[in-house]
Order: sequence, then structure tokens, then C-alpha cells
Amino acid sequence: MPRAPRLAGAAVVALLFLAFVLPAEAVPFVVLHGIGDQCANRGVAKFTKLLADWSAADGYCLEIGSGTLDSWVMPLEQQADIICKKVKEMKELSGGYNIVGLSQGNLIGRAVVEYCDDAPPVKNFISLAGPHAGTASVPLCGVS
Repeated sequence: MPRAPRLAGAAVVALLFLAFVLPAEAVPFVVLHGIGDQCANRGVAKFTKLLADWSAADGYCLEIGSGTLDSWVMPLEQQADIICKKVKEMKELSGGYNIVGLSQGNLIGRAVVEYCDDAPPVKNFISLAGPHAGTASVPLCGVS
């Protein structure tokens, strides 16, 4: 399946969730991208903007380190610590915020929900294509 339709479908699901859960107020949100991606990439930037436009909420894609390379080689605990520090520093999130995780970004978002002490409250955690149960194999690497 082409990436653009999947991204649009994911945006619709996230938007519907945001629209029906909190219709009376626009809660800001953060997007946490997946492995091998970065906030500056066209797909993630467009996804973040679409959610912000459709939900009338402020949206922020939070980057981990240098983006693409660090998403592969930096330990997940360190990635979660970086995001935890960033959400604590953002005045825009002080009243609470939603997390929208994409793929590996879900693991980081889940760690923030579970372990980020003294941070603004997470109102909703929206997990899109997250490997919460782990992965059994890497595609095209000879293991079936």
C-alpha cells in the first residue's frame, strides 16, 4: 500500500478520535515519529499539519536527537528521556496534551506516559501501527 494513503487513513482515525473524545476544547498534541523518520520529512510534517488543521489544536512533532540516525541507534530509554524533558519544557503543553505515536514513536510515547514524572498530564495516547508486543522478525531478512 502506498505511504500517502496509509498516512491519510491514519490521520483520519486520529482526527476522529480527537474530535469525539474532547469536542469542547482543543487539546494540543505531540507527534512522535517512527524509526528511520524525522519531523522535517514531508510525510511526518504533513501529517502533523493535517491533524492540527482538522482538530483546531496546536500540534508539534518532537524530534529525538538528529532524527533519522538517532531513531535507529539511540537506546529507546534515552529517546524517551529526551521527549520527557521536551514536554516538561513546553509551556504550550502545561495544561495537558495528547500523544500521537507513529510506529516506534508509540514505544517512546508509552514510556512518557508510564515514566515521565512531574510532566504535564497526557489526556489521550493515540497509537498508530505501534509494535507494543514486539516484533517476531525483520522483513526480508530470511526469518519467516
